[in-house]
Formats: sequence, C-alpha cells, structure tokens
Amino acid sequence: MARFQAPAISHAIGERLVDRGFLVREEETSRIDVILLGGAFRYTVAFWQHVGALTAATDGSGWKVEARTPEAQAEVRRRFAEVWEAAGAPEGWARMEASAALEVLLVNGPAPLLSEAGQS
Repeated sequence: MARFQAPAISHAIGERLVDRGFLVREEETSRIDVILLGGAFRYTVAFWQHVGALTAATDGSGWKVEARTPEAQAEVRRRFAEVWEAAGAPEGWARMEASAALEVLLVNGPAPLLSEAGQS
C-alpha cells in the first residue's frame, strides 16, 4: 500500500536511495511503497536486508522476516529511519515511514518481494 506522508518530501531524497540500490522508481500503482513529491518508489530486498528486517532463508527458498520481537522491530525502525535521514529526510517523517513500512512487511510477509528479487 502506497504511503504519502506529511510533510511531503522531494523525490530527490528518494533518488539518493535509488543510487544506493535501496529504492527503485515505480510506476505501477499496485507496487508503490512510498510516494514523494515528484516520484513514486518501491523498497528493494537490499534495503530490507540492510536494515535487518530480512535475511535469505538458509534452504534457499526465499526470505525470512527477522523483525519478529519488539526489540528487533525497534532496531529495524531505527536503522530504517537512519537510512532515510542520511538521504536528507526529516527525522519525524523517517520515523513515521519506518513504522508504516515495517508494519506492511510484517502483515504481508516477504512474499511480494520474492517475485521482485531479481529486479531489486
């Protein structure tokens, strides 16, 4: 589910994360994770791995969600917000997006990412 949160931030911040391989530009509405002023984006598997939310399953069958305990979720949200803040996003926005995105991952699981792993 796409999110557009206040205050709105420039797509240029998202582009910085595209350059790092953490986001991809997305035009297909059903695949958009976050909408910024002037652009829509989807998180990559690399992003979720970087923040500690996903690891590759040891049997090679896909991805395993690691953020299952409250402590692990807090750590993922912290890392998530740090990535956005380092790209120039306001702290409050980054924290809100971290919570919202993690909630979507926990509810939907990594299955939507599996088909996109080669693209992300």
